[in-house]
Amino acid sequence: MSLSAVLGLGLRCCKEFEELTGRLYEGLSLRVEDPFTSLVLKWLSLESYNHAKLMESLYSVLNLDVVPERSCRDLIGRAWVTVEELLNNLNSDVDLMKYLESLGFIEGFVGEETYSKFLYSLIKDSIGRLSTTLITEILSEVIEEEKYHEKLVKSLINYLSSK
Repeated sequence: MSLSAVLGLGLRCCKEFEELTGRLYEGLSLRVEDPFTSLVLKWLSLESYNHAKLMESLYSVLNLDVVPERSCRDLIGRAWVTVEELLNNLNSDVDLMKYLESLGFIEGFVGEETYSKFLYSLIKDSIGRLSTTLITEILSEVIEEEKYHEKLVKSLINYLSSK
């Protein structure tokens, strides 16, 4: 597989994972009774969808090779499986604390592992230096947002624990 195809696969899987995570946050926001918790979860869902749109736009702007169908679930692994399991159980009784603890881990995983270690190096090797600088600036902000999401999830856990 060419470097362009590997980058394309990475961006596609990041997009799909952000969408999956966004659906989970959105679903949770509709299930909780506390309006402040619901608001935070809804905001996190919108942020996840925004990151998915960014990945889709990057794929288009970078004019990447067509990516062969490959399971993003297999590529991303445990974090993907965890979000899927949480989504599948959303219609049953929701243990919000369990969900939030899992989401805190996932937010940390996504920011550090996916964006900084995986995508940075692929982008750096795929495109020119000036373009790389612009894109890494954007991805650096996404990493900071993912760190903030992780912090916000922890704040939600503390908020709910004190009620």
